Amino acid sequence: MDDTPEHFKTFRSLLFMALLDPADDIREMVITEINKNMENFLRKIYARDQKIYAGITDNLGKLYTVYVADLPQTYQNQPAVPHSFDLDAN
Repeated sequence: MDDTPEHFKTFRSLLFMALLDPADDIREMVITEINKNMENFLRKIYARDQKIYAGITDNLGKLYTVYVADLPQTYQNQPAVPHSFDLDAN
């Protein structure tokens, strides 16, 4: 039985959308809404070595890199293609 809290599952699915959705406007909307509701919490998301990572900030602005999940083989019945973003990149 999966005892992962439902709100965490929802947030994880939003992170998957921010990284894997093929539509630029959907990814941008998800990232904007997460940061609007969580005070610029999500700074980056990317895939490396078949794993998904997010760069998040605490209330003092310190950046942490956290493991989100393994990169799935498919997303929306298509091969998963990660689209990284970094809001702090120059």
